[in-house]
Amino acid sequence: MAELLQQLSTALTDRYAIERKIGEGGMATVYLARDVKHDRRVAVKVLNPDLAIVLGADRFLSEIRVTANLQHPNLLPLFDSGEANGLLYYVMPYVQGESLRATLDRVKQLPVDDAVHIATAVASALDYAHRLGVIHRDLKPENILLSEGQPLVADFGIALAVSNAGGSRVTQTGISLGTPQYMSPEQATSDRVIDGRSDIYSLGAVLYEMLTGEPPHMGHTSQAIIARVLTETPRGVRIARPSVPEHVEAAVHHALEKLPADRFATGHELADALMGRTDSAVFTTSTKARRAMSRETRQLATLLAVAFLSVGLGGAAMWAWNRDAQTAPRTTVRFQIVIPPEQVDIVPSPFTPFAIAPDGNSFVYRAGVEARRPPLYIRRLDQVVGQLVPGTDSAYAAAFSPDGRWLAFAVWGQVRKIRIGDAAPMAVAAIAGFTPGLAWGESNLVYGGSSGPLYTVPVDGGAASQLTMLDSATHEVWHASPVMLPDLETVLFTVVRATAQRRIGVVSLKTRKRVTLNLDGHSPLGIVSGLLIYHDGRGSLLGVPVDPGGWKVTGTAIPLVDDVASATNGFARAALSPSGSLAYVVGSESLERELVEVDMNGTERVVAPMRSSFMYPRYSPDGRHIAVTLSGSRSLALEGELWVYDIASQTLTPVAREGDASRAEWTPDGRSLIYSARSKSTSRFSLLERRADGTDSARLLQQSGPTGDPVQGVITADGRFLIYRTGYHPPTDDLWYRALSGDTTSKALAAMPEFTERNPALSFDGQWVAYASNESGSEQIYVRRFPGPGPRFAVTVNGGNEPVWSRDGRKLYYRAGSNIEEATIVTAPRFSVKRRVLFASANVDDPWHRSFDIAPDGKRFIMVRAVGAEKLTSYFVHNWDVEVRARRAALATGR
Repeated sequence: MAELLQQLSTALTDRYAIERKIGEGGMATVYLARDVKHDRRVAVKVLNPDLAIVLGADRFLSEIRVTANLQHPNLLPLFDSGEANGLLYYVMPYVQGESLRATLDRVKQLPVDDAVHIATAVASALDYAHRLGVIHRDLKPENILLSEGQPLVADFGIALAVSNAGGSRVTQTGISLGTPQYMSPEQATSDRVIDGRSDIYSLGAVLYEMLTGEPPHMGHTSQAIIARVLTETPRGVRIARPSVPEHVEAAVHHALEKLPADRFATGHELADALMGRTDSAVFTTSTKARRAMSRETRQLATLLAVAFLSVGLGGAAMWAWNRDAQTAPRTTVRFQIVIPPEQVDIVPSPFTPFAIAPDGNSFVYRAGVEARRPPLYIRRLDQVVGQLVPGTDSAYAAAFSPDGRWLAFAVWGQVRKIRIGDAAPMAVAAIAGFTPGLAWGESNLVYGGSSGPLYTVPVDGGAASQLTMLDSATHEVWHASPVMLPDLETVLFTVVRATAQRRIGVVSLKTRKRVTLNLDGHSPLGIVSGLLIYHDGRGSLLGVPVDPGGWKVTGTAIPLVDDVASATNGFARAALSPSGSLAYVVGSESLERELVEVDMNGTERVVAPMRSSFMYPRYSPDGRHIAVTLSGSRSLALEGELWVYDIASQTLTPVAREGDASRAEWTPDGRSLIYSARSKSTSRFSLLERRADGTDSARLLQQSGPTGDPVQGVITADGRFLIYRTGYHPPTDDLWYRALSGDTTSKALAAMPEFTERNPALSFDGQWVAYASNESGSEQIYVRRFPGPGPRFAVTVNGGNEPVWSRDGRKLYYRAGSNIEEATIVTAPRFSVKRRVLFASANVDDPWHRSFDIAPDGKRFIMVRAVGAEKLTSYFVHNWDVEVRARRAALATGR
């Protein structure tokens, strides 16, 4: 704050002499100052710096000009506004006196005549401003100043100016436009159209407090207050204070009607009603009718408001209040999860994109933002948008602690945790590769690898221990997608077999005893109302009755939700909380992509007339052909086919169509392709070599071994060495190299067990190798001499992956967030780097393997671009268990 004061004083020294801070609110800090030119005391209000960045000086100052034209005896005028050193400010007169809030805090209730006088004067000011098209939007006792007995409305139109200038971006600052106790129902539900009748409601709430001593709706939280604004009728003014005239009470309650059409249309009408100049019989009748509303009717109104609020606010809900009040039965509420444009959309995750808090009142999702790996956002049901969880870039699995106060998440090579609301996460465990899901028990986290069994690690860090064993007799290759049950001792998980068959497994954390259910299910979600909920891999959520004592299926599965999307490898894009709340994605993702060349100016050209599931394009050494993988999945092409595209003839030729070929690289002579392939019988990977025209049989180049499965390989320009990456068995990513003749023993190039190293790229002179590693805690690009020895040099500091060299070895290109960055490499007399961002990349991103290539002439890139938007919609269902029970009961009775 002292720095802000100094910054402001320096910036405005020739116009205003800043004396001291006199107030602070959500949007602005207020300073007492002296107007140097006019020698008068003024109040300088400085917008929150974060809010100023969101708004932008030009837009805010343009919007605030409307306010500067307001001239009314009960409106505090705007003297000045501007921008100084990045700070947005506006200047108003300094009023000797106190705010209405200070008065109410001191005396609690005002004499009836004084309250009516203030409300009538404010209504007159509202009537004037509304006729000019200006709405206050934040009328409250804090914004009504009392000077010599006369009310002055401050900050008129400021909230409107902020809203118009910042739009939906304002919500990302955590600042709310409006105050719950005085907010109209239409403003509380974020209606797009807000007119002067919203201010009429706010003035009615202020007058209610002046007369009774408290606002019409109270609650311990903002969401509880908003819930009551939407559903409850405030008790009569005369019940709290019989001395209030009936016509004043009728006017107050008419101003507080839920629907704008039922309120006074203008401030003039309200003023006349308060002064007794209109017939109040109609107001009195409607007030008595509202008081006579039965309890059952009010409960029904509450349930309807829940559904309305869920849709209107995109999910802002009232669960805290409903839980406290216990006035309404639990009901299922379903709403669409709307992601603001600034967060792009929910990003397809390798596994589920959601995690739901145990009580079902908040959830975490993964969303993309420009120029960074997708981070996690957390959103409470009483919020309109999610808040960024710091330090979660590139996270792809998450789990809440049992008490909902912590969040565990996985990034490549590490499991971390963060207390909700903290600024920085802490490491829990190093893992090999990535984990397909997380589960949080009483004192342990459960995770898996990119293949292999499940492991546990203490939540505060420590040695990991293996939880499950792969059953070789049934060809198990992977245990994934762990889900913790409410007893915090039992874990459901997916059993993946080499035959592509999947089963649901159950394991005890205490006894390590494991059961495999005779149930073909791709992703277990949890237990609801005695049903085990799982995704069938074909788009449906099913529920099957089970006996938890012996973990046996005791009945037939019943369909519950259709059209639920699958993530990569068939895992459900859905999550379930212990309390019975569900989040899921419906729809399908298009696998169609096109090959696009992009020059250094960002100009795009579609290369191939056909569309397919293209991934990992690679130019041939002469630039005449492009090798591509045709993927069988939405991402992470572990299964696919290899084809070669002839640019001149615009034809595709198959090379390897075994259904498990992927990630092709050209040999230096351009005659053959090196690619990874997976055995159907063992599920182990090998590197194979085959002629690019597909006329010969594949030759084994590198087989799986103790260090892991080779899943990516390149041959040096002189043909002497193979550099390859291992992974999957065990689930780690390390870089190795070996000679192709003579002593062919593999040697470590970058193989630190606790970290992941991947995507090797060799310079064309064979002297330098670039690769990505997470040894610093995030993915960065490093360069070292090949084959060594020598130090490694960091190329990036803000993240990078998927490097590729230019032919002359002077430039290194790599993906940095959603951009491709170019680094100019200087190797003599010492290694140094210069960087510049080129342009936004194509929209298909796979951190496991490079998804773009540089042409031999260095003038253009080849990329793949998804065709058409994903037809996906995300939903949240609160108290879904109620719906499940009803569905099960209906089936049992044959209805």
